[in-house]
Amino acid sequence: MIKERALGNLLDAGFPYSRCLLGHSSCVNTLAFSNGDGRFLASGGDDLKIQLYDFQQEDLNRPSWSFVGPMSNVFSLAFSANNTHLYCGTTGHKLYKYDLATLRDVSQFPISPIDMLDDHDDTIRDVTCHPSQSELAMTASEDGRIVLRDSRIDARRPSAQATLQNDSEVTGVRWNPRMESLFATSDNRGRVCLRDVRTAFGSGANRTRKPLQQFVTSLSKPTRNSLVSPESSSIAWDREDYRSHCLYPTFSLKTHNLGLTSTTQNFYPTLYALSDPHPIAICRGGVLPDGSPIPDGERTYSNACTIKHGSFGGPSLTSDAYYGAGSDDFRGYVWKIPETAMLLERRREIDVDSWLLEEAETAAFARSARETRYQPVSLSQPLFRLNGHMSIVNSVLFHPSLLHIVTAGIERHVILHSPTKSSPCTEELTLTPTTVRSLPAGSAEDHSRLIQAIASGLGTNDMEEDAETIALFDEIIRTEGEGRDVFSSRECDESEDEDEGASESDEDTRWY
Repeated sequence: MIKERALGNLLDAGFPYSRCLLGHSSCVNTLAFSNGDGRFLASGGDDLKIQLYDFQQEDLNRPSWSFVGPMSNVFSLAFSANNTHLYCGTTGHKLYKYDLATLRDVSQFPISPIDMLDDHDDTIRDVTCHPSQSELAMTASEDGRIVLRDSRIDARRPSAQATLQNDSEVTGVRWNPRMESLFATSDNRGRVCLRDVRTAFGSGANRTRKPLQQFVTSLSKPTRNSLVSPESSSIAWDREDYRSHCLYPTFSLKTHNLGLTSTTQNFYPTLYALSDPHPIAICRGGVLPDGSPIPDGERTYSNACTIKHGSFGGPSLTSDAYYGAGSDDFRGYVWKIPETAMLLERRREIDVDSWLLEEAETAAFARSARETRYQPVSLSQPLFRLNGHMSIVNSVLFHPSLLHIVTAGIERHVILHSPTKSSPCTEELTLTPTTVRSLPAGSAEDHSRLIQAIASGLGTNDMEEDAETIALFDEIIRTEGEGRDVFSSRECDESEDEDEGASESDEDTRWY
């Protein structure tokens, strides 16, 4: 208990030291730590490369191994349960598999994949591996399919994989790290579901179209007749199944000791308890970490641009009491999440008649316009913010055992953050600047450059210089991000509610 308290106090004080990890030449889209003690950090981006950093180095600053093979942007990475393989999903709808067993023998050469699977028709948005069976992995794609793969079976045989078909783009899939038959999914229509592998991919007789739980993600205001459903763009569990669901940049689910996060646009990370379909908290940046108001003109937490990935963490602690997410204001944010029981006790439940009497701008969650509204606890004060970036931060990832957090986004480097100047894998870290670059005013030339980039394929590795990429995303923020509100961006058609009378005997399995 004394050690845990001391570590908690150290984490709560923030991560003021940092260092850039070199190795990429353009945007870094995805980060993943290896299982267990997190010896390896894998990163992938628009330069079509995967870099592997070894946290057993004495002074980490560059990758130890580089992986080649992808012909399009790297969007997702995952280690197999025993860390013998690394999976890579790309915008070119291909899944690459790398053998990590011989790393020490080929450290001087780029490593090529041992397998390439082409079972999707669109971008692979997420890859997840079974927590204990290294042969099992799942992929989620914008083609609407989730594919379950078993490497023990010849990939050319139909029995090597099973497919769950969705009626819209699938944006996230994550295996539950403790309850191994469960997994969570998200899609671009805002639906986040808890599912069971045995029924989602089972035989025709056992397969069901209904999820175990469909979490309430649609939002309501007293002055609106319709609901709004923010797009969920990523999900992630915490290690202990203890917290909840994060909905804006990331959606998170927790039960007793384990959590899941799912990212949504134009709203806030939203936390759910696993056994409760209604959210219990949202993570905001309404005040500064010291509790003082946001100064006039200073930008704060937002997620209107790019795809964000958040994570739970608690380095060296027995539970993941922290949640981190990237933001359009060029920072990473970390919140300390209260106990679930406390959040449930403070959550407001408002009946339909009383809801109409609430202030016009009040927002709450509801399954339909006719049901009770649930207003989760607003965690407006982040514990601390992570600086050092010049543009949008897309990923915030806690190291599973060391006192480090890594962040990445529009720039070509990964930033390693620390609460101390040195650690077992670093020496002489420097203090991170406390100021953040201001978003400059735009011009007609900036907007024309953005239109040209979109027309030619935004996000390709043709833009080699950080300065050009940063200027481009500055214009994206000015065009899409500033003042964007979820209630003006999406409508939720109530006909999308679950069809309780749907047959469960159909051969194909659909999400709804």
